[in-house]
Amino acid sequence: MGKEKKRLYGNKYVNVEDGKLKIGNFSCLDLAKKWETPIFLFLEEKIQENINYISSIFSEIFPQSQGFYSVKSNYLQKTAEIVKEEQFGAEIVSLTELQMLKRIGFDHTKIIVGGPYLPDKFLMQIVQMQIPYIVIYDLIDISRISQTITKILGANSNYCPKILLKFQTKKYTSRHGLHNNKETYKLISEIFKKNTNVEYAGVLSHFGTRLKTWLQYEENMKNLIEIVQKIKKISGLSSKILDIGGGFSNADSLKEKEFRTYLVGCKNMLYQAGFQNSIIFYEPGRFIVEDTGFCIAEVIRVDPIHKVVFLNIGNNYIPKFMKSSLRFYNATRITEAPNSPFDFMGNIPSDQDILIKNYNFTKSVSRGDIIVIANVGAYALTWSTRFPYSFPNILFLSKKQIIEYKTRSNSLIFPNS
Repeated sequence: MGKEKKRLYGNKYVNVEDGKLKIGNFSCLDLAKKWETPIFLFLEEKIQENINYISSIFSEIFPQSQGFYSVKSNYLQKTAEIVKEEQFGAEIVSLTELQMLKRIGFDHTKIIVGGPYLPDKFLMQIVQMQIPYIVIYDLIDISRISQTITKILGANSNYCPKILLKFQTKKYTSRHGLHNNKETYKLISEIFKKNTNVEYAGVLSHFGTRLKTWLQYEENMKNLIEIVQKIKKISGLSSKILDIGGGFSNADSLKEKEFRTYLVGCKNMLYQAGFQNSIIFYEPGRFIVEDTGFCIAEVIRVDPIHKVVFLNIGNNYIPKFMKSSLRFYNATRITEAPNSPFDFMGNIPSDQDILIKNYNFTKSVSRGDIIVIANVGAYALTWSTRFPYSFPNILFLSKKQIIEYKTRSNSLIFPNS
């Protein structure tokens, strides 16, 4: 008789087989016995699958498109190596990320850099590596890039990076980027005329995170189209590249039919505005890695009166800032129905350390139970506050192999691990 197998929440990599919870091909209880909890797990195959998924959809709808993985969402070197193997691009905001990509031999022609903070050391490395695409949040940085090119490569250098401009969106919280006014557009024209060793290429419009509705995609397109049209009218510059940013939900929660409909709607808006020949950039982070990451934790205490489960990992490593759809499984009692609401708190001695409230869980839960938390692949380690606890073990799982990425004795600097 074959093994009884039950998929949980539609994720084919999370299954119950013969009464055991398995991530990929590995038993969560066995992993917890071999490696001390807490443990972070990342599924190599799922990362590859998500990259191919988003690449195929964009290639079909926008034949002239290029994707750049947002490295800040999960900047472990092993993740970047998988992205490299899939020949996908990378979007970075820091010197640390750039040095890590250089160390693994990432194709520099598939890197886009930029952000609100471009220190001199970062610019020097960008120029030395001749990174082709740079996003600018402040017009003064264009002159700084131009001067750095002359200083390092000389006045006759052939390196001429393509500059994308990041404008503030119309969200009330938007502050990063250029102002959408006439004075800015006039300055754009003057700056590019003066700095001839950089090239205006286009605009980045990033609306936000976890975009879930067509209205959000539509608003992003309206913002992008309006800015590009003003640049053409006032600055006299044509935009070859339209970067629609990232902010997509994770791959499992964003259904293909729905995602395809949103992107076709974006394409129709761009075509109606006359941008049929534009090159489309997109920068997925959460989409690629959120549902590839899991945390294996242990129950350290149960408060039956207040219905609270305390774990040996808290929001210092699974912070609210990550804005992920967390799911909790009791691997020790995986066959028991999850129909009893509990609050989950971490191991930080603070009332703020609440992972989730009123989450339907197994009625039976005890100290020592092994808990699996799904959807921690994006921004968990990025936003982590560490606290003076031991660093979690990190494992990358392939179909048949377990790679131990980090041990507690190593440096806490993720990219250098």
